[in-house]
Amino acid sequence: MSDGKQVFSPAQRSLLTGVINRIIPPNDKMPGAGTLGIAAFIEDAAAATSSLTRLFNEGLAQVAVAAGQNSEPDSSIGFERLSDTAKDDLLRSIEASNPAFFD
Repeated sequence: MSDGKQVFSPAQRSLLTGVINRIIPPNDKMPGAGTLGIAAFIEDAAAATSSLTRLFNEGLAQVAVAAGQNSEPDSSIGFERLSDTAKDDLLRSIEASNPAFFD
């Protein structure tokens, strides 16, 4: 991360990286966008205003809750343990209910 203000917890950063890697996944020799450090850029942008911080915190919370609800009975499995298809379905459903998070 750059010298910007940190507004996400380590767990949120990890989740954001996973989400970004599903939106722009690895391809051939190119890593996914999350692996390229885009999450740090987004965190810097989110830190710019309280409304963006709130938007991202709420969106990441929606993903985390939905991943727990959509996984096996052990809710600690989380987003990263879901299949790619399940991740895509989860992200589509959150985008439908919270499009601003994906804008």
